[in-house]
Amino acid sequence: IALSGLVSNTHSKSVDKVPGLGSIPILGELFKSRSFRRDESELVIFVTPQVITPEDSSNKKLIDNMQERYKEEDKELRFRILD
Repeated sequence: IALSGLVSNTHSKSVDKVPGLGSIPILGELFKSRSFRRDESELVIFVTPQVITPEDSSNKKLIDNMQERYKEEDKELRFRILD
């Protein structure tokens, strides 16, 4: 299962020139170089789900631990009227 994807595109152009000579109209083009760059990157998160049974003692401990962590975080994130 693909959970999410993030695509990033970057386009850039750079001009390098010889100081002084690169600034001369028309003739200055002989003393310049241009480079174009296009970068693309993509991040995709894949998850492989597994069905677990709580009868196994190691799975039972894991489930209990996750439920306890959920309860603790839920208490911290709740909005209170006087906050």
